[in-house]
Amino acid sequence: MISYGLRRTYRDGRRAGRCASETRKPEDFHEWRKKAKELLYQVGLMCRIWPEQMNAVEAELRHLGDYLGDAHDLFLLASSETARKLAHQPAEEMQVLNGLAGRRREELQMQALALGEKLYAKKPTLFCKRLKHYWKRWRHRPGGVRPVH
Repeated sequence: MISYGLRRTYRDGRRAGRCASETRKPEDFHEWRKKAKELLYQVGLMCRIWPEQMNAVEAELRHLGDYLGDAHDLFLLASSETARKLAHQPAEEMQVLNGLAGRRREELQMQALALGEKLYAKKPTLFCKRLKHYWKRWRHRPGGVRPVH
């Protein structure tokens, strides 16, 4: 059933967001990004049932993924081969670069946490009930496309 998978995906994303908020570890933010992308794909499939609402949720999930992805990229940059290659640069320049990257990563994580708090505010059951309501309205609208049984 669609609602079971959607509820599980939403619940897992909600938990991952809470974990990232508590630990502030890059790997926890990355895990949250993966869970948010799963929900994004599922929501994307449902955009026809109530385009105004579902497109808005989809857009917010895209923004969340962008914040988390950019933050993760900055983390990887600082801990990658690129950083080792840049290590031949003067130490002062490396400190400035790492400082700027770290501050920007923190900003992105804070934006992600704020948006995630909004996106995952409802309990999974309530989130799915809202989508079920949209689905029923879509199925029963006059002259609307009806799903094939």
